[in-house]
Amino acid sequence: MLKDVKYRAAFETLRREILLGKFDAHEKFPSEGQLCRRFGMSRNTVRLALAELKKAGILATRPGSGTFLSAFARNATGYLGLILPDYGSGEIFTEICSGISSAAAEEGYSLLFGNTSCANPDIRATQALRLARDYAERHVAGVILEPVELTPENDRITREILDLFSAKNIPAVLIDRDFVPPPDRSGYDLVGIDNTQSAYMLARYLIARGARELRFFVRPDSAYTTRLRFQGVTIAAFEAGVPWRATNEVVADPSDRKAVASMFAHKHRADAIICANDVTAVELVKTLHELGLSVPGEVMVAGFDDVRFATLLSPALTTMRQPCEQLAQTAVQTLLQRVRQPELPVRTISLQTRLVVRASTR
Repeated sequence: MLKDVKYRAAFETLRREILLGKFDAHEKFPSEGQLCRRFGMSRNTVRLALAELKKAGILATRPGSGTFLSAFARNATGYLGLILPDYGSGEIFTEICSGISSAAAEEGYSLLFGNTSCANPDIRATQALRLARDYAERHVAGVILEPVELTPENDRITREILDLFSAKNIPAVLIDRDFVPPPDRSGYDLVGIDNTQSAYMLARYLIARGARELRFFVRPDSAYTTRLRFQGVTIAAFEAGVPWRATNEVVADPSDRKAVASMFAHKHRADAIICANDVTAVELVKTLHELGLSVPGEVMVAGFDDVRFATLLSPALTTMRQPCEQLAQTAVQTLLQRVRQPELPVRTISLQTRLVVRASTR
């Protein structure tokens, strides 16, 4: 047991020093004897630490020459970059950021994360682009990026950010969503949830609760994930024989009373509303109350994400819970795999959500 503790301590120390550039990439790595003297360990314990470094892709043995830093280690800086333009507007991204920081630290990396929490989405996009330029200049080992949304320049700015990294051969992994409209895919790894299946589950639940006039409510210029969620709601409605018209999708600001009231202005009154996310749902419920409409008495409302204030809303919000910790860990592992093996095929990794039923749909 003591040997395990000792070799892990040596492994962690050497990994951190390698990633911080403390060893000459063109010189042989210190010998087993030198490391035994440095750490006061037996040769067998040192060999265990070296074996772990090779397993992690940080060291490589050249037959007849000795041990050297791997190509991956020579290009690594010890830093990963994170760009989350929605950090200040979506609570799940606070959790994801914390999880990414912890997962990066476990792998021996420090996380660079700048402020993009301005309420104005256009300013957030500009801040994200500025961060990208900084990371490119510092030549971070890799970047986890949440594509820009809620501005007409979404796709252009996200592509400009990714082009900056591509020019410096810095790998990037997208989190939560792609920046091209589905079913197309960009040439980047994506870690997120199965949005279509999740929305399908939520719609099926509401239909089972008696919903016959479903609405899908989304803000203008929202991320492409909302299209996939809309698709899931549509499939559930068709399967159940629930009427579906062009008016079943409502694209508006949830504080727009006129747009919200229009869902109840004719004989096909909405009896259930699925919002693209919890933030939208919370604002929508407030507007419904202002219009004198009761939730869930006259209309059921559900969201997406399961942010903390979903439980504080009155009534508490039914929603789909995102697996934030698993998203964070998977994003870091996917990025490091891409750093070590740039030739891997592009991957889409979709994690499962969970339906959380609360008072807003009872």
